[in-house]
Amino acid sequence: MKIFILTEGSKDIGFGHITRCISIYQAFRKYNFKPLLIVNGDESIVNYYDGIVIFDWFNKSEKLFDKFGNADIIIIDSYMAPKEVYDKLSTITKILVSIDDNNRVEYPKGIIINGSINAAGINYTYNNNSLYLLGSKYVPLRNEFWRDIRKPIRKTIDSVMVTFGGEDNANLTPKILGLLRKFYPEFEKKIVIGKGFSNLEEIKNFVDSNTKLYHNPNAAQMKQLMIESDIAISAGGQTIYELARIGVPCIIINVAENQLNHVKGWKCVGFICYAGWKNDPDLSENILKYLDELDDQHFRMKTSQIGRHFVKGNGSLLIAKKVIRSYVTDNLVLKEADEGYLKPVFNLSNDPEVREQSFSHGEIGFDEHGDWYNNELKNENCFFLVAEIDSEFLGQIRFKINNDSAIISISLVKKYRGIGIGAEILKRSIEILRIKNHKIKRVIAQIKSDNIYSKKFFIKFGFVQVGELNIKGNAAIELEYEMIYHDV
Repeated sequence: MKIFILTEGSKDIGFGHITRCISIYQAFRKYNFKPLLIVNGDESIVNYYDGIVIFDWFNKSEKLFDKFGNADIIIIDSYMAPKEVYDKLSTITKILVSIDDNNRVEYPKGIIINGSINAAGINYTYNNNSLYLLGSKYVPLRNEFWRDIRKPIRKTIDSVMVTFGGEDNANLTPKILGLLRKFYPEFEKKIVIGKGFSNLEEIKNFVDSNTKLYHNPNAAQMKQLMIESDIAISAGGQTIYELARIGVPCIIINVAENQLNHVKGWKCVGFICYAGWKNDPDLSENILKYLDELDDQHFRMKTSQIGRHFVKGNGSLLIAKKVIRSYVTDNLVLKEADEGYLKPVFNLSNDPEVREQSFSHGEIGFDEHGDWYNNELKNENCFFLVAEIDSEFLGQIRFKINNDSAIISISLVKKYRGIGIGAEILKRSIEILRIKNHKIKRVIAQIKSDNIYSKKFFIKFGFVQVGELNIKGNAAIELEYEMIYHDV
């Protein structure tokens, strides 16, 4: 499965979309897939993240595959590419994933993702053939923000973080720092200096003994700054979602048109204090007003809880799972096992996790496996299926038939576990069994009593626990699925 992630970013247009795509890239890597992250940008992003490839993909889309080969899945995150580019790419890939902020274009068939807080309220022209993943549940955050973090809300404000992303084209950082220095000199001021900042000398003019500059911090450092800061003053882009994840009360300034939906949504739910647009004449006055309001610890605690409620941190993982699941569902092949699958089934059977849940723990020798495998293929009471995608082995499903019942055994290779494709494989294998053998009335699963994951898996599908038993000295449970046949 070959995956391209296409986006843009530079010193002039910012790095927010790159940051968002990095988080999706990290999620696919978590599931052992290796996407190609292709960025339309300049030299400012050369060292932004290891693995980035710079290529003008929306002006040279016809050369994309010539340069990098074919892609099964293309993920686009852009506020510049015209609709024609989306339409063209949709015809040369199996699944097109479009990441959106404000219904920028009418996207072609595929998966449309909008992780904005108010995405469900956007007037999309819903295509029944497309999958829509909408809302802050799906906001992609970098892997440093995946784990739950408990941020203390102190009684008083001692420190404030100021961050405007990778660049500060509106020149807000010196203005905000000057304001804080004048009215709140006692605050510890943590000032983030992005890679694209061109106003560093001006910022230095406002530095005092309580000010510290943080140059181009990485994700882990940004997270730590958020944890240590009592409040933040920030632009209205992707950073809001990271602040919400940590639960940092914040004052937000809108610096770009494509941030407006994010800002409106967060203001509506009560997480942010919205100071206005970057050029608002009352901007300084509004910031001072909200600094005064945020002095109330209870108010800060409330906003912190709201942010954490809406952003759980696993959006990029959910996106990766949904995309992989969609591709597998469309391209999954189940077939009867033959001699050619002896080695893949052998490797799967000796997987440590598979052995752990087996009723026989010991590692299986290849000769022993070969004898067993060939006997199973010849056994007329064994219905043996394998699952694959694009000729890649995914797993095995066996039914041991006894009169009107069949005991199922199912296992997947590690790469495809935990992403929700097991249910589809189980569903299709049972349908094939139903067609092959109309006498089967019950499918039975026998699993170890402490195998909670498998128990939940089968019960969610429709199996019912019917008893307890002991298999080879292992406490086990038996679950049953009733086969229903409809007269034609």
